[in-house]
Amino acid sequence: MKMLKELIDLLPPEKIAQIELIGSKSNSDTQLEKLYRGLQKREFSSEEEAIEKLYGSQKNSGATFAKLRERLRDRLLNTLFFVDVNKPKFSEHPLAVVNCHQQYAQFKILLVKSARKTGIWLAEGLLEYTQKYELTELTYLITTDLKYHYGTLEINKPKYLKFDSIQKKSLEQLQDENLAMDGYHLFFLKDMGKNKTSLADINNQWLTMDAVLKEKFTHEATSRFLHYYSNAYAEYQFLNGDYPAIIPVIQKSIKYLYAKKNLHKPIAFSMYRILLMAHFNLRQLKEAIEISNSIENLTVENQHNWFVIRYFKALFYIHKREYESAEQIKVSTFKTREIDDLKSGLFEIWRTLEAYLEFLAVYREGTSKKNREGSFRLNKFLNQVPLYQKDKTRRNVTILLVQLLFFLARNNYGRYIDRMDALTQYRQRYLKENNTFRSNCMIRMMVKVGKYGFHPKRVKSYTKKDLWKLKSRQAELSSRSSEVEIIPYEDMWDMVMDMLERN
Repeated sequence: MKMLKELIDLLPPEKIAQIELIGSKSNSDTQLEKLYRGLQKREFSSEEEAIEKLYGSQKNSGATFAKLRERLRDRLLNTLFFVDVNKPKFSEHPLAVVNCHQQYAQFKILLVKSARKTGIWLAEGLLEYTQKYELTELTYLITTDLKYHYGTLEINKPKYLKFDSIQKKSLEQLQDENLAMDGYHLFFLKDMGKNKTSLADINNQWLTMDAVLKEKFTHEATSRFLHYYSNAYAEYQFLNGDYPAIIPVIQKSIKYLYAKKNLHKPIAFSMYRILLMAHFNLRQLKEAIEISNSIENLTVENQHNWFVIRYFKALFYIHKREYESAEQIKVSTFKTREIDDLKSGLFEIWRTLEAYLEFLAVYREGTSKKNREGSFRLNKFLNQVPLYQKDKTRRNVTILLVQLLFFLARNNYGRYIDRMDALTQYRQRYLKENNTFRSNCMIRMMVKVGKYGFHPKRVKSYTKKDLWKLKSRQAELSSRSSEVEIIPYEDMWDMVMDMLERN
């Protein structure tokens, strides 16, 4: 009862009544709730549209909206602590992480409010879960407070020594994780800043770090160490094109992960993702698809990683030229919800994939614009993927190419020609890096299609050298690649030449 009284003193009824939540039925007519519901249902495409719908032409509506936006942010942050309160707190790793951090915050608040008895009791129970789920930083921070308590305020040598031992181990694990993370980030920071790091320098830095890290790469390593080390090792091999070397190391990491009492599913998923990229780059598409099928059980249907793995699976089928299978995956993925319901990142990759699947249907059926316009409108699609169109070095290439493919399929040569100058400028400005080599070749070839009058023999003659260059470098899939080929460029070019012959 002492702890309950301690908590009630901190949370009297008047304070509980002041807790502000969002989404309750009682205040559904307020401007705050209207903004919340409108954003939730994607009713506002911009801040200006939200102001217009909420306030009309009301004077000083911009300043009023800014205050409303801040209030909504604060309410959402406050409500965050009350999400999933009725679910088992430690049933799954992601939920356990959330609840451990929430309980750590509660523990620190209790200490500040001098409710130390309750706080220490909470911390000792929480420590079991932070160790169980390998939350190294929390373990270190909790044991720091527990050592202080049992070494200074409530002298208890056995407990002090117990928490001291746990703290020293967690500190060593934390240092190992940070070193592995530094190795991972080495490959992402190489192109940042004014002075870019050369490949030779990166290789030398990694080899020096790897000499230390691989000694830590054992079954006793934490899940997060395995995550960082595996990703860093894979990035090094991706950078040097040694894809076969990736597979045994990732398989070993996965083995260590599954040997743990509590499988960290998101990390296991990320490792399998590296594995399927390696198989893809080795043109082992069958193996990549098998991995995609096997790891769906690591995801939750209709959540982020589930959509990611199904996207990859559809992509692999397109590269296998099994277009109907890719279409079936798209249909089955969205049988209970619309692509429009996805968050922006997922929405744009799936909407772009859908555009290519629609083009493939048009191309394979030889269907005219009139017959299929109802199911797919190019202008609407372009308006729906603004993020990719602003991204000058990555998926924007896929947007540019699918436009040109539709222009050819629909015999819309006028619009194709209108795009040529912009395409040339884009290629010269944004596709100069080594990791955009194939896209550079493909855009140059597509420009020559219009330049030489859409005449198949002339186009074939003037693009022969470009095609040879394109084929000299294979398509790859990795986190560092700036190219995403939904249809392999070689296959795409065959389709372009076929459409020119047909026309």
